[in-house]
Amino acid sequence: MLNLHIYPSDMKNESRILKVTAAISELKSFDKIVLVGKECGAMKEYETIDDSRQIWRVPLKKYSFLHWKIRKTLRYISWLCKIYFKFRRKKVAMVNCHSLYDLPIGVLLKKKTGCKLIYDTHELETERNGLNGKMKKIFKIIEKKSIKYLDYIFVVSDSIEEWYRKNYNFNEVITIKNIPTKNKVFNKSNKIREMFSIPMNHILYLYQGALFKGRSIELILSVFSKINKELCGEVRVHIVFMGYGNLVNKIKESEIMYNNIHFFEAVPPDDILTYSSGADVGISLIENTCLSYYYSLPNKVFEYYLSGIPIIVSKFPDMSSFINDCNCGWTTNVDEKSFYSLIKTINKDTIVDKVQNIKNSFNQNNFNWEVEKVKMKKIYTKILVD
Repeated sequence: MLNLHIYPSDMKNESRILKVTAAISELKSFDKIVLVGKECGAMKEYETIDDSRQIWRVPLKKYSFLHWKIRKTLRYISWLCKIYFKFRRKKVAMVNCHSLYDLPIGVLLKKKTGCKLIYDTHELETERNGLNGKMKKIFKIIEKKSIKYLDYIFVVSDSIEEWYRKNYNFNEVITIKNIPTKNKVFNKSNKIREMFSIPMNHILYLYQGALFKGRSIELILSVFSKINKELCGEVRVHIVFMGYGNLVNKIKESEIMYNNIHFFEAVPPDDILTYSSGADVGISLIENTCLSYYYSLPNKVFEYYLSGIPIIVSKFPDMSSFINDCNCGWTTNVDEKSFYSLIKTINKDTIVDKVQNIKNSFNQNNFNWEVEKVKMKKIYTKILVD
């Protein structure tokens, strides 16, 4: 009995898929759990994670002599076909599709093998950033046609759950929040401060994660390039960007010009909470460029929370709800004026108050992966019994 988890990546850093499959393996319901991705560079085609989990990176031809659009399409079709022909005669008990790109192969395998099918979305798939025009229409058609074959939909926020229920009249939807598996960390590390020689009486802000458009990187840079000049000798503020992406060079240029802007390469997932705990405030300012972003509840928000530091988030439904429930940070409109005004009001005393609220909230709320895992395992047990 096989459980397949399909997603078009090399599966190296897919933290949600890795922790979901680790939880499923505890059920002992499958002989093997296979994470099906695609080849990437010199990485092995097959890789064993543990006794119950294996990765298969589907090898694909390069088609380098073709136009990139044709090449991309052929590689995608080839990827789907190879997955289908490898597993169509296997004893597949359940398929988890982790994006809309792989949902068609899940539907085909369900038709062929009679397996259970779960759509484990990492965001609001048909309302993603950059998806528009003809492609958006095609994606919506694919998703709508596939819904009737699904046994369950897993989503990452309550607003996305509501959207799927309302738009498809489909009730088998559940929110499994993307909370890190690590336990809370309240023993502060000074690694970041020491690295950039930031005095303890200076306020240290941290942006952690993808450094791409849509994440307010330029807005944050603009505010921190001005804020110390206006404070005129008061407690200084610093920002450290820790991550990767195509805006790294822009950050490095600002780092040369301003002594309170710093850049540090992304760290391994297991080290994130340790580094984060050394900051005073975490920042997760998502821009409202699509409905998926507006309804998002990023795992970075939970990483800051588990690190024991207050958080600044966009004034969007699910992020605001989390911050307000725990009183663990601040919400702001995503524009320079609002963000600038907020930064000016935050001081060491307000930060201490928020940190205490975070500590108190751990005894009152269930924001941890163990709670999400139990909820998820109950659904798997239910589906396998039906």
